[in-house]
Amino acid sequence: MTVVRSVRERRHTSRNGDAQEPESTGEGLIDGLSGSIGRSRACNVDCRCGFAGETCRRDLVRYVLFLWRANVCTRGSAFLTVLNVRHTTVYRYRRPVSLGDHRLMLRPRDSHDLRLIRTNLTLAPPATLRWIHDVFGNSIAIASFVEPATELRIESNLLLETYVVEQPAFQIASEAVSYPFIYSADDRIDLGRMLEPHYPDPADRLGSWARGFVRSNPTNTLALLADLNSGVRAWIAYQSRETEGTQTPIETLNRGWGSCRDLAVLLIEAARSLGFGARVVTGYLYNASADGFAASAIGAGTTHAWADIYLPGAGWIAYDPTNGTIGGRDLIRVAVTRDISQAVPVAGSFVGMPDDYLGLTVDVAVVSESPGHAIAGSRA
Repeated sequence: MTVVRSVRERRHTSRNGDAQEPESTGEGLIDGLSGSIGRSRACNVDCRCGFAGETCRRDLVRYVLFLWRANVCTRGSAFLTVLNVRHTTVYRYRRPVSLGDHRLMLRPRDSHDLRLIRTNLTLAPPATLRWIHDVFGNSIAIASFVEPATELRIESNLLLETYVVEQPAFQIASEAVSYPFIYSADDRIDLGRMLEPHYPDPADRLGSWARGFVRSNPTNTLALLADLNSGVRAWIAYQSRETEGTQTPIETLNRGWGSCRDLAVLLIEAARSLGFGARVVTGYLYNASADGFAASAIGAGTTHAWADIYLPGAGWIAYDPTNGTIGGRDLIRVAVTRDISQAVPVAGSFVGMPDDYLGLTVDVAVVSESPGHAIAGSRA
């Protein structure tokens, strides 16, 4: 019997399978906020290497990293980091199968805190690509294949710079400094379903657990969310889990363990039960300890999931319950969604026999442009 099966990664398009996106200009290579060309306003560095193109870029990147490590290239407690990200997904089959369309959520969006310098997407067998934006504005590639294959290999390479503040001071609107508060009518409309819990809680197990972090009425909003974030980390032990899908928040609370996506969903649902707007963020985690920092991050060098919580005046704030951190430092945002099921990096289907699918491997490496600092992780 011939079957059609869907395959998804947990967590195409020239004829030769190597798709090179147009490379950005040199603008913003150094200064992600000012957009100056060949010059960092923070460091006042001119591009005088005497070389053009890629050689000049490499020299600029190395020089910026040198200054950054010497604490010259800083604005107060803000840092510029240049990273290489390699994400490889390999599906294997017992015999040649026909491949259906695959949906790839691998390309970050440029922002004030993240700038893409170069992207490259390679697929084997070769495929044609169609680029779209989903309902959340994420950049999605639809890969269509013609040739049958016993192996499907998808490799995404990114060169990007991140601009982060070590200890951000979130400026919340005065009406939201204390909890409880009420979002404006416009915010409530725009947040929509992101204000509502997505999982049943008939016995109020999750709701009562979340309310346990409300120390008084009123209470400080930022302190409450910080306690909730650290509370998830304290209550739930991190455990890498290779099975597909995500635990429900109740399952995670009852079991006392979960993967990064389980912890993110628990925090998001707990925040929604308290009336906060919250969303899922998927991407990568850079291990800053490789560049001389003391702490090592859990889940670094793999695909990663965390939460964004919306506060008036401050906007979306990143909360990573896996590591108990607040703010976007070391987090490389690829996509944002309402529900974790919408945040799959690679999803697709094949046509073949029931026993044709042999499994997949996912390898991610996040490497600093500073030589010798590579963080790699593997999920089989």
